[in-house]
Amino acid sequence: MIYNKEFIWTHIGRTGGYSVGKMFALLNRPDIHLDPINPEYSDWKRHQTFSQRAEEMPTGWLEGKTRILSFRRLPNWILSFAEYKKKYQNIPFTHEEMVQSILKAEKRATKDGQLDAGYRTFQPDDLLRYYEYETVQHWIRTEYLVDDVVRVFQPWIQTTDEEYAQLKDIFENGNNSYKKNITERFSDHEIRKMYASNPIWTEIERKLYGHLLVDIS
Repeated sequence: MIYNKEFIWTHIGRTGGYSVGKMFALLNRPDIHLDPINPEYSDWKRHQTFSQRAEEMPTGWLEGKTRILSFRRLPNWILSFAEYKKKYQNIPFTHEEMVQSILKAEKRATKDGQLDAGYRTFQPDDLLRYYEYETVQHWIRTEYLVDDVVRVFQPWIQTTDEEYAQLKDIFENGNNSYKKNITERFSDHEIRKMYASNPIWTEIERKLYGHLLVDIS
């Protein structure tokens, strides 16, 4: 989570949050809080919702802050989420579960982040509700990460041409090792099923990108 007196940014996992945090650390502006990157924060607190963080802060801390959330195209996000959970948390995912948008994650207590036994299942739209999507005023698209960060945070952080070029050079390309070409992993029919199962995510994606990856009309 990143914030100052006027804005607050948080992120759903697998939407480029680590990179956004590194960008702010590189820009090194005063009076902006960056959550530290360590096991406790990386696993839970850095992904808190606006309201969860507000419960830990003085009364009225959240009022008047511009709310910013990171976002990603639905099929790409589902694939990234599933592959991450399989690799780092040993949570199994089948191809059909991804197509049906059946997601699994560890169980945590919302107050202190303590892990419970087993895992929970949910849909992407459930996650958007959890992150209070209706209160979000600006979105950071993972696929346009540097440009969106520079544009959205421009009222509070003005970047020089040199800083912009440095950010593009460092953060333009990802380095995940799994096979992530969506057209090689899912058919158009399967992608349509993902969109059909998540109308909230689909509508936001259409608004932010201008079109979906496949036609669902």
